[in-house]
Amino acid sequence: MTNNELTMNDTYLITKRQENDKTEIIKLSYRSNLINAFENDKSVFSKIENLNVNDIVQFRKIVSIAYENDYNIYQLTRL
Repeated sequence: MTNNELTMNDTYLITKRQENDKTEIIKLSYRSNLINAFENDKSVFSKIENLNVNDIVQFRKIVSIAYENDYNIYQLTRL
């Protein structure tokens, strides 16, 4: 589990392919932490920082912007 995680039901995996064919992987808990995961990438963060992760339309926009910038976001569910 990650920081302050109380459940595995709201966990996200963010991947980004690097120029050297390696993949950066970030695991985070809770949808509310999703935007902050992009703080180091100003080109993405500036486009999503004011979006609401709890609004499904805006959430999909966050995912689309991330994808356009070579990120993939996976929602993990523990069965």
